Amino acid sequence: MSAPMPQPLDALRRQLEGRWEHIEQARERYTQLTRQLGSFQWKRALRSQPELLKQTREHEAELTEVLAYVEHRASREQWPKEHPGRRVLQELRALRAKLEALVHERLTQSLSQVGASFEEALGALEAVAAEPLPQLPGKDEPMLFEDWMLSWTSPGRVWLTPKRLLWQPWSGEPVQVPLGTLERDAITLLPGWIGLHVKKVGLTLFSLSYADTLASLLQFGARVAIQWHEQPQVPDVVTSPAYLRHETHEAPKRWGLSVFGPHGLALLPVRHRALLDFCRNLVGLKLHRPPPQELQRLESLVEMLRRLPTHAFNQALWELTQARGGTFWPSTEFQRLENTALSVRLQAGKQLLVVDSSSGAVLQFLERHPPAQPSQQSKRHPLARFTQPLRNWWQDHNHQVAIAASMALFYVGAYTGPGPENASPLMPAGFALFAWTCMRYSKAKGHSVLPGLLASLLFPLFVCFPLVPLFLVFGSKSKQP
Repeated sequence: MSAPMPQPLDALRRQLEGRWEHIEQARERYTQLTRQLGSFQWKRALRSQPELLKQTREHEAELTEVLAYVEHRASREQWPKEHPGRRVLQELRALRAKLEALVHERLTQSLSQVGASFEEALGALEAVAAEPLPQLPGKDEPMLFEDWMLSWTSPGRVWLTPKRLLWQPWSGEPVQVPLGTLERDAITLLPGWIGLHVKKVGLTLFSLSYADTLASLLQFGARVAIQWHEQPQVPDVVTSPAYLRHETHEAPKRWGLSVFGPHGLALLPVRHRALLDFCRNLVGLKLHRPPPQELQRLESLVEMLRRLPTHAFNQALWELTQARGGTFWPSTEFQRLENTALSVRLQAGKQLLVVDSSSGAVLQFLERHPPAQPSQQSKRHPLARFTQPLRNWWQDHNHQVAIAASMALFYVGAYTGPGPENASPLMPAGFALFAWTCMRYSKAKGHSVLPGLLASLLFPLFVCFPLVPLFLVFGSKSKQP
């Protein structure tokens, strides 16, 4: 029954004198363009055939005239509903409506102005396809955030600068969002603080450790972007490499850039606190001084913050330090200790900040704004040790108590199981807790976690003699710095 269909179409081609070829060519272009815009990497597909968009736009006005003529003739000649010509016209109208919706959707995702007519929208989409791909941040570009994250479709890397958010998936083209275009409600944290959604481009990113960090930095960057000036507004600011450590441990806990200013003192970490830092800290790996390019990015970031008004600079630096997991000390809460050859030591509580003073700028700043000095009288007084705050028993023995509790959990699981072959779940849980507490106790002694890990692996040798490891734990003395 479908064999006679080409005959009316051939007759139409002769009767319409070339107009029907315009309709068939337009149907082919619409089909290809709809397939390209419907793909995941639609921009790459458009760039592979740039002439397709151009031809569709250039022939749109002529196609409109042809459609009007053919439809007028179909009405005048009273073509039946089953006429092949009517079927082709209906298919073309449906393809055009679908393509127009896709064009407007892609323009909205690309933050582009949507044209009033279909021809204008095609021209705007042609400009989007001709735009160069976003460039990755350079070494001298200030960086608020940089790490690996996940999206719905692919893992990738995300960069956040004071001006833009850049997402580069493993498969696909990069997505860039200027911070100046983000509205107040453009960033939404997903339940559980494991992801965030950027409404403007429909981008959803996931992370188990720092989705909230990126969200706070995004909101911070979008809020202060309009307050920057061309010239620095805060003159008296000094920066220098530094690291933070515990007063009883020589190993650095965090490396970063120290910022001295009218606000006090801040340590901007080179990297935000993430799951990798936790694992590195757990196994006791030593942190090395960061490369110069990472410190230069932080210095560039501080220079950009200096363009804020003084009150906004103080607030912005505090928020940035908190978001990156750094340390912020008001000028009244830290004191200066004795200097070494090339460093200045500043202490607040049990935290010690060691600042590189080789340039001399830090020493000059501390002479202009001297911090609190430690009391020498209290150190020499015979009753000075009675005036110091006393450490309670839990602070001195919390690791030992945790080890003893994990051992007890292990023995309860070993002797309360249904049989020797089916032990209680408490037994592996107790052993895992014992290994973890041993490693934490080893770090508290000033060592790496390896001695604690070795002790946990040798624990089965002492299953029959629980008093031996208990005696070693409670009888040992804490390592002094």
